[in-house]
Amino acid sequence: IETAVDHHSGIQRLIKENHKGGKRPVLIFFEDKDQLDQFRQSKWAEEYQDRCHVLTEEVSEKEKETIVKWATKPGVVTISTRSFGRGTDFVCTDQNVKDDGGLHVIQTFLSGEISEETQIRGRTARQGDPGSYCMVLNESSLETFGIKEPQIQTMKSKRECYEILNKSRCEWFAQQYGSRTQAVTNAKTEHEATLKFLSNLSDLTQAKQFLMERNKGPPLISLSSRTVILMDATGSMSNLLQKTKDTISIMFERARKVLLDQKLSSDSFMIQLAVYRNYNVPAES
Repeated sequence: IETAVDHHSGIQRLIKENHKGGKRPVLIFFEDKDQLDQFRQSKWAEEYQDRCHVLTEEVSEKEKETIVKWATKPGVVTISTRSFGRGTDFVCTDQNVKDDGGLHVIQTFLSGEISEETQIRGRTARQGDPGSYCMVLNESSLETFGIKEPQIQTMKSKRECYEILNKSRCEWFAQQYGSRTQAVTNAKTEHEATLKFLSNLSDLTQAKQFLMERNKGPPLISLSSRTVILMDATGSMSNLLQKTKDTISIMFERARKVLLDQKLSSDSFMIQLAVYRNYNVPAES
């Protein structure tokens, strides 16, 4: 686990440690193209520019086949986005590479799902061939999984990184799963209501009532409360967006029921969610 400032140097160090003077190929997976480009354009990648291949969603199918084929050749460094960590076969046929330890894979981010991590790890040491795998993580990205500074320091001091990382990831996934399950349930209810609406379009009264309920805004004259929630979705903060929306939806529905129970208009308040992203902020900030 490295600080944001040292993340790229940490990647370079792992390349050197496993490159064996150009005898072994190294395959590096990044979370997205922006992260890949930031490393590629950094001073830490300069040493490998002449033998570094780039695999992203933008390359053609023919280019992809060529890059994948060359990724297991001696001394080749390949940087790729995460999407190629699933279902892409990096087959090593060079016996010299196998004798020197095979393909080494570096993952530069923590996967939200263990299955993705397993797939990325599985790009090396395939079908009994030798190979190795490691992760180098930017500590600031771990905030997504609720991992705070004290936990990071514990991981660094006790060398218990993976156990803590995996536990935090599983807890994060459980929370995400719960909110997604509720969202699916709500979507199913609305879907069934929509199907009923479509099957009864001939009944103009019901059709009008359905559309009014879903498009009705609060009357400005009687509006007694208006809340605007402003959220920063820059970088890793965007992962909190869906959770925030789900929480607001629950709060909104509960408030509406309370007003109805008190025989008050449920349209007497308004909640608006506004999101902004600062694209000028460097990744290390």
